[in-house]
Amino acid sequence: APVLDDVDISYQVEDFDGRFVQENIYRQVGSPAVDAAWDDLGIGYRSILLPASRIQEAGLTSDHAHAREKYGGGYPVYVEGLHQLHCLNLVRQSLYYNYDYYLAQGKEAFRDGPDVLHWHVSHCLDVIRQRLMCTMDTDVFGSVWVGNLTSASPFVDFNTKHVCKNFEDIRSWAEKNQRPALGPEDFWEPPDENTRISRLAP
Repeated sequence: APVLDDVDISYQVEDFDGRFVQENIYRQVGSPAVDAAWDDLGIGYRSILLPASRIQEAGLTSDHAHAREKYGGGYPVYVEGLHQLHCLNLVRQSLYYNYDYYLAQGKEAFRDGPDVLHWHVSHCLDVIRQRLMCTMDTDVFGSVWVGNLTSASPFVDFNTKHVCKNFEDIRSWAEKNQRPALGPEDFWEPPDENTRISRLAP
């Protein structure tokens, strides 16, 4: 993947915050502060222009949509992990205790009407399912005693250690390489008679 070539991927031990009751900012009820925390993860970054010489390593073909030559001729791509975080955020926004808050704002996915929102959320849910199954975590949880000496009960300890990619390096690379906010209206190179065109969205 292009990110692996452009970013010096490093690994570090991370302590997962799996606390059951105490909520960190990402778990709290929808608010401007919560939204800012999620936005800071890069969930709204724009696409990155991948040169035509690198599309094969990224799993793309010349049939994929690309920019006109006068704008670099590259292929707009998204970092898949940031899309997965976008999806997790949308599922969060759709939870029963957040739904009305985001519906009232009418922004992003919540401005598209109930049918499109349904498809968007279910798409996101299944993208996350597939990713979790693909990278199946085989670590295990233990249980700790909670209470006191005379009335203690075991409770699963979800706070585990994991060796993780350095997320901040990848996020920073994606931020620096995203396309400008406003592209020209004639940015896309139109398909020609040799381009494979799908009748339905993938």
